[in-house]
Amino acid sequence: ECTLVMALMAWVYVLGFRLLYEADRKHAMLCGLLLALVCLTRPEGPVLTIALALGLFFSSMANRRQLLLPLLILCVIPASAYLAQAGFRYWYYGEIVANTVHAKM
Repeated sequence: ECTLVMALMAWVYVLGFRLLYEADRKHAMLCGLLLALVCLTRPEGPVLTIALALGLFFSSMANRRQLLLPLLILCVIPASAYLAQAGFRYWYYGEIVANTVHAKM
């Protein structure tokens, strides 16, 4: 699991590096899809997504106004995957928290 998350995050950084210099929707969508997989794999995926989006926004060399739409795409895809998973957990298990958390407590 950790190896998968690190591999996904490495590809996110490789593809997201281009967003530092130009507002490219295609790369934002690919990064968003990879971050959605991270969000489905680990519970801290949304935190990593927000940290990446804020880092790209504040350190970007591109026009920040043009970068808003790609960053929105980058954040909406993982958020929808995370919310879908949380909805499924609540519907199926009756809890939003993963069952492994309850088993460890």
